[in-house]
Amino acid sequence: MNTIIFILDDDEATLSVIKTLLKCENRVIKVFHNETKMLADDDLPNVDLFIIDIRLNGRDGIKVATDLSVTHPGIPFLFISGYDSIDTSAYDLAHDNVVDFVPKPIETNLLINRVSVLLKASIGIRKSMKHTDLVEIEKQQLMEESGRIRRLFAGIFHSSPVAIAISSAETGKLIEVNSAYIELVGYSKDYLLGRSTLDVGIWEDPIKRDLALQDIKRKGRLQNFEAKVKTESGQIRDCIFFGETLDVGSDEDLILTLAIDITERKNLTESLWNVFNYSTFFALVIDTNFKVKLCNYALAKALGFESEDEVVGSVWMNFIPHSVRNVIEHVVHQLVEADPAYLEFTNDIVSKDGTVITVKWFNSYVNQDTHQVFSIGMPLSKEISMEETADSLRAYFTDILQKDQTTIRQIKEKASL
Repeated sequence: MNTIIFILDDDEATLSVIKTLLKCENRVIKVFHNETKMLADDDLPNVDLFIIDIRLNGRDGIKVATDLSVTHPGIPFLFISGYDSIDTSAYDLAHDNVVDFVPKPIETNLLINRVSVLLKASIGIRKSMKHTDLVEIEKQQLMEESGRIRRLFAGIFHSSPVAIAISSAETGKLIEVNSAYIELVGYSKDYLLGRSTLDVGIWEDPIKRDLALQDIKRKGRLQNFEAKVKTESGQIRDCIFFGETLDVGSDEDLILTLAIDITERKNLTESLWNVFNYSTFFALVIDTNFKVKLCNYALAKALGFESEDEVVGSVWMNFIPHSVRNVIEHVVHQLVEADPAYLEFTNDIVSKDGTVITVKWFNSYVNQDTHQVFSIGMPLSKEISMEETADSLRAYFTDILQKDQTTIRQIKEKASL
């Protein structure tokens, strides 16, 4: 069976020398420049000997060994240092691990002899360990790992720019909130903890809170749930909520809730859509089933309707001449495949009274989740050449896309709500 030796030193030359001197059959030697990489190695639980430089960049080697002695009781440590001696605290690790020392510059025979002695001690220690001891060690390791995960979660929780709250599933009382949550609702942490969101009055519509809670209890999670939040100052904020039940091994179930403030984004989206809605250009969103998800007033009027609401929900193919419907089907499916050949396309549409209108379309496949196509078009007339119209519309559309690609995407996604 192979013996495993870990060597931790920030000096590459020293690592190379020690590895060369100790290399032999049935011996696995791994070298590390820093503690993080060593602790992440898969062979860490099976190490038979640690060789550690006392002076490491960023951390004391004795402190590293002290931490390791908790998870590796009895496993020997060989310290190396440019000093003639080491602090006696190195001989007092957590589980009375065998400790030795070799000064730098390293003498070959001294290193080999001390490693040989320590490896024999390590093998003896492993053989003498009872099964119950190993179980206790594993429990200790699990507890330490659990603690590490809790500390990691706490760091993410409190530093996240997203508003996060943890509440009781039974009572709804808030147990913990992060800084982003406090900033969103405007109340102090002391005021929030121990109260439910209903008690605080955060929900503009309390029924929304009940619906969200029902979703979490039924599905175990909440996704893309839109609701309005009322802040301490009385301001109304549009938010999207996400939630998840937490199993923390206690009698009380917890709910983790995330809230993303989309107020400014939604206002910008609606403002930009108004630009399209009152433009003389046509604006259209359809899905791959050719159902109209959005259209602006100019297009609705050209088709013979009083408002865009009369067009939304209808089948776009009803406004396409029979002779070119198969062509339009092909164009939409090619846009789904992101074919750039169809980003500009000209075809006829037919209004309610049978009037045929030739339109130059500028298309964009906009939503990978809902499979929708966003198009801006201009009706062509004899007074304006196709080239002039295309150049004008291309410049207009490109300018908008370059200014805010994200906002355009949000407009398209609005159709799926």
